[in-house]
Amino acid sequence: MIKQPNPLTYTMKTLYSMKINKDQNFILPCSLIFFIAFYSLSVYWFHCGYFSEFDLLFDADPNIILESFTRGYVGHGWGRQALSHPFLEVFSLPVILIAKVFSTLLNTQDTLSLKKIIALAISPLFSSLTIYYFYKTLNFLKLKRTDAIIFCLFFCVSTTNIIFASIPETYAISGFLISYLIFSFYNAKVNNVFLSNRQWFIIATVITGITITNICIFFLVYTLHLLRNCKLNWRVAFKKAVIISISALILIILYYFLSHLILNLHLGHDGRTGYIKKYTTVSFQWFIRSLLNLLSGDLGYQSASLQLSVLSIFILFFI
Repeated sequence: MIKQPNPLTYTMKTLYSMKINKDQNFILPCSLIFFIAFYSLSVYWFHCGYFSEFDLLFDADPNIILESFTRGYVGHGWGRQALSHPFLEVFSLPVILIAKVFSTLLNTQDTLSLKKIIALAISPLFSSLTIYYFYKTLNFLKLKRTDAIIFCLFFCVSTTNIIFASIPETYAISGFLISYLIFSFYNAKVNNVFLSNRQWFIIATVITGITITNICIFFLVYTLHLLRNCKLNWRVAFKKAVIISISALILIILYYFLSHLILNLHLGHDGRTGYIKKYTTVSFQWFIRSLLNLLSGDLGYQSASLQLSVLSIFILFFI
């Protein structure tokens, strides 16, 4: 049985590990510059009208996501409000609160535009946090500082980050949570800082609430954590990972349906499944063609979403 640190001890260790040093002197300014640059780009694209389009890039619908970030639970169909992203509208709560404060200070009546400008900061913010934890994870791999910086800079300017750090989408949030998931694995492996079962369950719940298929990524990483770090056998590790993963998944599904029932919410445009009809046919030839069309648009997004997680899981297993 691994002794779990009490919350105060864990907090103090975390704060101590985040003290300013030469590594922090690089990654903190780098993350800040990244956020400012891509938030500026996001605002520019917004004013150019790009975020009013469906399927802007890689099957991403920034218009729908932006509505979820700004109108949230009062939109009644404006946003996505889909089971695939149950927590998406939660981000509207801080956006609405911040907009309320600024609208009072600036004495403006156009709160919707103000909320959209504030909501545009979500993707750049979480992408910059992803870069932070990506660099911290590289340090766990005992790379030379120069090599870690080079890898981090390549990650910053990758196509994935340039696109999804600039447009309202769920990828940036999922990317951050996955990077923190990987960081937690290595933090336990290298520093013996183990998260409690409750903390792992919270991570599972949040990461599933952002994109429901993320539970698969959590299950894989958590199983490897139990095997490699906690030294459990396959049967016990698999059983424990299944229990936590399924419990988080059930909780998210219950939250989704109960919130829609209590708040009388309706599926938004992108929350329905009518688009599937485009890919149904009785002709095998058209089925293959439709499938290729689907994958050509979707693989770009999905490969972007999985590039960090799959490669990291591979590293976790063999290192």
